[in-house]
Amino acid sequence: MLAYPISQYGSDFFVESKGKGYKAGKRESFIHSSGFDNGDLYLEDNFTPDEHVIGEAGQGFKRAVGNNFLK
Repeated sequence: MLAYPISQYGSDFFVESKGKGYKAGKRESFIHSSGFDNGDLYLEDNFTPDEHVIGEAGQGFKRAVGNNFLK
C-alpha cells in the first residue's frame, strides 16, 4: 500500500545546461527518433530553484500520464 496517492509523485522542472551539476552523457540514435535527442542526463548535487518548477509541485506524474488515467 502506498503512503501517498500515486498522483502526488514527481514534479516537472527544467535545468539550465550551464548550471552546476549538469552533465550530458552519450547521445543515442534510434530509428524514427529524428527531431529530438535521446541520451543520458546526469544531475549531481544540482540545485533547482522554485521558479524552475513547471506547474504545481508533486503533480508531474499526473501531468505525464494525463488526468483521465488517474480519475
